[in-house]
Amino acid sequence: MRCETCKRYFTPAPKPNGYDQALKEQALRLYLEGLSFRAVGRQLGINYQSVVNWVNAHHDTALPEKVEDATPTETIEVDELYTYIGKKSVRRS
Repeated sequence: MRCETCKRYFTPAPKPNGYDQALKEQALRLYLEGLSFRAVGRQLGINYQSVVNWVNAHHDTALPEKVEDATPTETIEVDELYTYIGKKSVRRS
């Protein structure tokens, strides 16, 4: 529309920027179920970098700095990539 007084164009009912909160929560659920960032993006029709940003934002706000549970455990799961890189020896010829 155009203002009669100043002759500028404006939108009387602007749409909010960004994605709906329900879509962000659905993307987070899909990621937590094991889908990759790109798979979630393809599934929902959004850019995978948006999914990465939402997961990082959720991580920053929802996870505690330190685990409060001091209960001893018998099983520990370690990421194999970390253990491989951490244990990799250098061969010298």
